[in-house]
Amino acid sequence: MPMKNHERVILQSIQRYCEPSGIAIERLSHDWIVQLVRGERVHHLFGYDLGLNPSSTLKICNDKAATSTVLAANGVATVVHRLFLHPRLFEHVDVDSNWPEMLAAFEAFGQDVVLKDNEGTGGREVFRSRTLSELERHTTELFTTCRSICMSPFLKIDQEARFVLLEGACLLAYAKERPGVTGDGQTSVRGLIARAREAGRLELSQEALEALDCDLAATPATGEVVMLQWRHNLGLGAAPDVVDAASADAQQKLTLARAAMKAVNASFGSVDIVSVGDEDFVLEINSGVMLEHVWRWHPDGDALVDRIYHAALDTLEL
Repeated sequence: MPMKNHERVILQSIQRYCEPSGIAIERLSHDWIVQLVRGERVHHLFGYDLGLNPSSTLKICNDKAATSTVLAANGVATVVHRLFLHPRLFEHVDVDSNWPEMLAAFEAFGQDVVLKDNEGTGGREVFRSRTLSELERHTTELFTTCRSICMSPFLKIDQEARFVLLEGACLLAYAKERPGVTGDGQTSVRGLIARAREAGRLELSQEALEALDCDLAATPATGEVVMLQWRHNLGLGAAPDVVDAASADAQQKLTLARAAMKAVNASFGSVDIVSVGDEDFVLEINSGVMLEHVWRWHPDGDALVDRIYHAALDTLEL
């Protein structure tokens, strides 16, 4: 079941922070807005945004193509996100059709691309297109609800890691491990998934089950690992695996994450880094820090989220 707004761990952590400090809390708009009051000082939190970053930074981070463009302009290695506006917005730009540029990008990216809602979250409205028919169908579907979409080359990602940063300090680093099953030479992928779920070894929501991207009827060989999803989204079955930020591999990625935060002028947020072969790229920056999934998997989730959110709240000096 999806988590209700009032159940979010960020609200529980804020409560634990404010009560001993005499900071009054008022929840507004279905618990999505939180008003903190202490004396004459008032501060607002919106969703997962603690209000520590400039409004322009928030806008850039919420726009995948804008993030990619700003990072590239500042020399930060990033996954390309080509912007395509809904045709109703053409009157504001010198564009009269998406299709020529979209076809050119499709060819340049090797006829294997990822199309997304430019402002989407949680892995929703994300499609992989490998034919012109898929490209047209996915574009049409996205533009029924999206003001803008973006296209990226499909990358064979070896690892995706997230770094939570506050003023350059790394508060948390973890890899996103995609869900998979191991073959026994006799059971289909569908059967292996069912067995793993029954044994509690595999947690997949209904949304994650509907997003599976594998041949369910195939029978993998003994010891063969079958990844169930090409995306690394935590909401679609990937599991967080906390890593040592001091390790050499993490330090290399952390340097890139810090450069990304500096480029968009963000003081608090999370940066997703993808590794493709020997190269690392910034996939996205989140100005709002959501910790539900890592809280659920961590043996001391409350202490973990408090350490992160409370450090960020300390900078408000309420």
